Amino acid sequence: MKDRSKRQKKKLLLSVFSVLLAAWSLISAIFCYAVVRIEINNQFNEEKYNEEKIISELQDDYLYQLADGEIYSTFYNDVEKARHKNGYTAGSYYTKFNKDMQLLAVFDCEYKACFDTDKAIFSIFSGRVSGEYDGDIGGLLDLEDFKASMSESDFKTIADALAEEPDEYGKKYYLVCTEFYHDEEYVLIKPKTVDLVYRENEYDWHMSGNIVRSFSLNPKGTEKLKFYKMDRDHSNIIPAEFVLDNFKSNGLIEFDGNIESFVSDLKDKNAIENPEIETKGPFTYIFKNVSPIEVVVKETVTMMDGGSYEIQTMLNTGYLVYAKQLSIFDNCKDFMFLGLMGIFIFFILLGAVMYIMLSKIINTQINEEKKRREISGALAHDIKTPLFIISGYAQNLKENINADKQEHYIDRIIERSKEVNDLVHKMLDLSRLASPDYVVMKESLDLNELVESVLSDYRNLNDNKSIKLSVISPSVIEADRSLMARAVTNLMENAVSYSDVQTVIGVELSDKYISVSNVSSLIAESEIKHLTEPYYRGEKYRKTKGNGLGLSVVKSIAEMHGFSLDISLNGNVITFKIIF
Repeated sequence: MKDRSKRQKKKLLLSVFSVLLAAWSLISAIFCYAVVRIEINNQFNEEKYNEEKIISELQDDYLYQLADGEIYSTFYNDVEKARHKNGYTAGSYYTKFNKDMQLLAVFDCEYKACFDTDKAIFSIFSGRVSGEYDGDIGGLLDLEDFKASMSESDFKTIADALAEEPDEYGKKYYLVCTEFYHDEEYVLIKPKTVDLVYRENEYDWHMSGNIVRSFSLNPKGTEKLKFYKMDRDHSNIIPAEFVLDNFKSNGLIEFDGNIESFVSDLKDKNAIENPEIETKGPFTYIFKNVSPIEVVVKETVTMMDGGSYEIQTMLNTGYLVYAKQLSIFDNCKDFMFLGLMGIFIFFILLGAVMYIMLSKIINTQINEEKKRREISGALAHDIKTPLFIISGYAQNLKENINADKQEHYIDRIIERSKEVNDLVHKMLDLSRLASPDYVVMKESLDLNELVESVLSDYRNLNDNKSIKLSVISPSVIEADRSLMARAVTNLMENAVSYSDVQTVIGVELSDKYISVSNVSSLIAESEIKHLTEPYYRGEKYRKTKGNGLGLSVVKSIAEMHGFSLDISLNGNVITFKIIF
């Protein structure tokens, strides 16, 4: 039986684990999918805002440089004010871009220009020609051209210095372009001389005391380009991120350099002002948006009437393509981990509760099966003995053995037949009372009268036993008359069968309970809790006449009425009390 219980529990544990694992996997997958979708939506909205902000800033300050290769001093103050208002300085605007972001600006106008952070960064340098300050010069810095214009050792020296962390005083290395060429047609800046400086702030003016080392570069294709020198009141900073190749965007936007075909494809695909999310992996997506842009170019024209000025404007239109790689997992991994751990712990606790509950059910079923087997064995034993006797006496009668004892044989057959009949009826009573369909027919019942009626059958007892009835108070209860009569009868039969000789059986009656007590010197305290189990009999009463069903029937009747059966042992006096 124990091996069977272990096998059932093991099988149960495996089944529970399999079901919970499947449920946990499904719910976890749904949870992860929901978290990813929510995070995608959040980042989608965030990038829409970022892109709109960038467009606004670029149109206000910088993109005019792409549409017109020259800027005049009259407009310099407006640019300078806007740049300082937004917290930017020359050459530092695109440090906000990294490998996960690409910005591509194309102009659909006569002056076709292109700006792509996958190939270069856009910088604004101060410049002088022939000693005269020409203001800010805008153009693209190309990393490959920059590398090719110097030796590998010089580039490594610059890169290593820019990669160092600031010292304890906040000083670090900066790269300043002091001389450069400007290609107005393709809006390019080609550095000629750069200084590696060591100071606290990139905004400081360029002074010789900060210079660690100067590098002379040899850029190609500069024969027809205009040559500029940096104004000494400024610092043309080349961002460290540019030199360290942190601007590369890994080609998030496919562009072959042909502006006409690129613009045509954008229009054909209806990509303009239509943001999209492109799937690159389970947790990696690319946000893309194309927005029309307008750049107002201001030019100063000298008039003939005494040197007055007139500001002329020109509107150029184009498209700004914004792309950013979104790493969803990096942004939601903490929440996802906590959520999965919470779900896992919930299922662990649920599995433990289910296992405990189902284990109890299995143990109950095993115990019930054990009881049924014991009851069946006890029933077979109790019926076998009288049937064997009945069969023997009947055989004697048939063969006319001891003819003078025929009367005795008949009496014993009748006696044993009654015993079997009584056993069967008690089994039927127990089965009937356990049925959920059984209906208790309650009525107002005078318990005093019922008890007196039952006790009238037990006035003449053997073994010098007697009955003493004590009525504490009249008792009228709501109960089924036949069932209560059966309960009282069974209590009396139990007391008569198992009480010591020459003792008094006490019956006590009140409006709160009815009790039957008797002296039973052979009962043990440890056996009290088993007395209401079917076919249970005390160890020392095995040979006493009875079948162990009476008290089971009493307990069932009490519970059907909402009463309780209490059994107590005080010395050698055992008391059975039905409490109303």
